[in-house]
Amino acid sequence: MEPVDQSQLATTGLFAALEAPIQKSLLAKGRTLQLAPGEVLYHRGDVPRGLYGLVSGQLRLSAEDSHGKQLLFGTIEAGWWCGEIPVLDGQPYAQTATAVEPSRLLLIPQNALDSVLEQHPELYRHFTRILCRRIRIAGQMLEEAAFYDLATRVASQLLRLCRIHRPQANLCLKLPQEEIASMLGITRQSLYRVLKQWQQQQWIELGYGSLTLLRPEALLELVQAQQAIPPGITSARRDSPGY
Repeated sequence: MEPVDQSQLATTGLFAALEAPIQKSLLAKGRTLQLAPGEVLYHRGDVPRGLYGLVSGQLRLSAEDSHGKQLLFGTIEAGWWCGEIPVLDGQPYAQTATAVEPSRLLLIPQNALDSVLEQHPELYRHFTRILCRRIRIAGQMLEEAAFYDLATRVASQLLRLCRIHRPQANLCLKLPQEEIASMLGITRQSLYRVLKQWQQQQWIELGYGSLTLLRPEALLELVQAQQAIPPGITSARRDSPGY
């Protein structure tokens, strides 16, 4: 297998804040994997093997109940990492990771990661910050499901997806409406009604399997109008909602 360009993994996502020598040490211990579309990287319940960095392609994170109903948690794109929670707490994977398209990954084995963590215990603080960030996002999504109306939930999710998957201000999401609806736990028909109205208002542009935000500030205003700030907490001190 040909060598892969690891530069994205060192400059985005999980490793972006790490010092160069530590990045180099971790990346040097990795080995390359290749997945075909539809091939599973790991199943929910599997024992963790290590930390996975996506060099190219796209992964889907999902879970399925006993009746076959599937919940989509999100997607992983080139430059981002997955599997970090299981390698830190030693518990099985909580989701199934499946390749959406031909994908190349870098696997940093569990024992290699443990070795680097022993040499650089300060990394635990870095990982803790990232995990806390994800807990905050999960809490925010629970709050949105309980208190936000449908349109505001959709606006918040689109803004969140753009920040996660398009950090360089490219506001085009290549995600089918079915997948966005699954992330929110709503029907595609309900989502389409909201998106169609926004398209008529020229806030977004709908394409085949894609969606472009034309006026993200309008969606942000919609979300901010429904955010409730608890007594005693000023808006300046409230945590960023993650857009």
